[in-house]
Amino acid sequence: MLDAHLDLITLIEAAKLLPRRNGKKFHVITIKRWIRVGCRGVRLRAWKVGHEWFTTREALADFQDACTRKSLGYVRPTPAEIDLEARQAREDLRRIGFYGKDRTETAGKGKGKANEASGVSRP
Repeated sequence: MLDAHLDLITLIEAAKLLPRRNGKKFHVITIKRWIRVGCRGVRLRAWKVGHEWFTTREALADFQDACTRKSLGYVRPTPAEIDLEARQAREDLRRIGFYGKDRTETAGKGKGKANEASGVSRP
């Protein structure tokens, strides 16, 4: 939803705000592609009013920041990677004796026999 307090700018104005690349300014079509498809998995936040697209200086800065982080190698881990890391951490804790042998794989799914047996209380 479009907030009334936003300072909207046209895509032509947005193109003028961006630094030149090899002496050429960014084309409006490039900015429209950032809105529709994105760049490196990041999309530019924009609003379409009638036949015209608008964005904000803040949205443009956020987009540039996110693209920079992606190009530097920051990638959000996938759910499968998060699960793998959690399993590895649990195994490491078991290996050093933090978890008792009666602890099951149901950790983190509420208060159950595994939590009661190990003396772990969860809020």
